[in-house]
Amino acid sequence: MNTHGNCALNSVGRHLPRNTELYLADVTNALAEEFDGKIDPQVVRDVVRDSYERLMAHVPRTAYHYLEPWARQRLLGRMTAWGREPTLAEILTVPTQRL
Repeated sequence: MNTHGNCALNSVGRHLPRNTELYLADVTNALAEEFDGKIDPQVVRDVVRDSYERLMAHVPRTAYHYLEPWARQRLLGRMTAWGREPTLAEILTVPTQRL
């Protein structure tokens, strides 16, 4: 990961604030522990990062509320026999309290 001052560069070269990087690390660590032995930690990291970037592109004001639940549902979907992950549209139709 490239850093510049107090920011880190995401996969497309945009700067992420340090508190965002810490939040992503917290979510990644929590999900890596939850899926320990079931899903590779790098896959967890990639899913969290991708989920964050997609949420920020479509619903930046609520991205933090949906990040962990959506990333968890995506990881659970990968563990099913058919490997189907919920779409962003599907996850946004469910209040976060019910995820």
